[in-house]
Amino acid sequence: MSGTYKKINKEIINFQENPDWLASRASNGIIEVNFFPEKPPDDETAQVRLENFIKYGLELSTQNIDSQNAERADFRLLDTSMSDSSRILTEIFNRSLEIQQSDSTRGKINILLADPESNFAITRAKSIDRAKFIEPDQEDYFFRARKKACNGLRTIATKVYWFLHNSPNFNEPIPEKPQDKRDAEVEEEIDALLEYINKNGQNFGLKLLFYSEVPSGPMYFIQNILIQGRYCSGFSAIKLPWMAIINNFKCDNDFYDIFSDEFQRIWDNSLELDYDRPGKISYETSQELIKLRQENEKLRQENQKLHRLID
Repeated sequence: MSGTYKKINKEIINFQENPDWLASRASNGIIEVNFFPEKPPDDETAQVRLENFIKYGLELSTQNIDSQNAERADFRLLDTSMSDSSRILTEIFNRSLEIQQSDSTRGKINILLADPESNFAITRAKSIDRAKFIEPDQEDYFFRARKKACNGLRTIATKVYWFLHNSPNFNEPIPEKPQDKRDAEVEEEIDALLEYINKNGQNFGLKLLFYSEVPSGPMYFIQNILIQGRYCSGFSAIKLPWMAIINNFKCDNDFYDIFSDEFQRIWDNSLELDYDRPGKISYETSQELIKLRQENEKLRQENQKLHRLID
């Protein structure tokens, strides 16, 4: 974590004493931007750099001082799958536990993950692989999106178990991994993990929903700080710029408010579905769709060859 981060941290601590400082320090609430360098140090991967940036956000964060939105969770997280966010979730769950020990009504966590059946999840997987020159027909993206969602849910379920395992009368193990990773088994595993997370997460204010819309990027609301990334064709969000944004309660419709409203719209739309995946379909239908996609891809390739011959 750079010296710049530490310097800003001292100033932010005094933010509530001197709120006017924000107007001169941050443009529309942006206080820092994290770039992954072209030639990073040997011991600093994009994952480690992002984890450090989110830890930085945790250090800056304070109780939400916007009383009008006090009913919102202290932590609101939106990402595609969180399959590689184990350490980030550990930090956030630790902070949530600290808050709840002093105030049981605070420290709640809302999580939004991409519906693995949605066009967004499948298109994201295709976009990243095409940038790596992997032909689309070499991978079943429909299955891959489900598997990635499954890995993310298992990561979150592990944190839920860790959070509750010392609680009185809690003795509910995480659903076992199926030995056969066929599509039907992954489908069942997703359902079991989703039920486990929401059933046990309600004991400490955690709720997880799937979304099928296209968000502006991953968002990690840490009380009054937002760590916000972006989605870009052909790149994983982890290697793209991330912004640390503070909630300026004196400024309406700043960056924090815009992204906060976006999160809330997606959350409210998903909440109406009562935990069901918006695009959930049967195993048989999924196999029919896979065959259809494969046939369409073959047709596309044949058309390309034909156009080359004509040209």
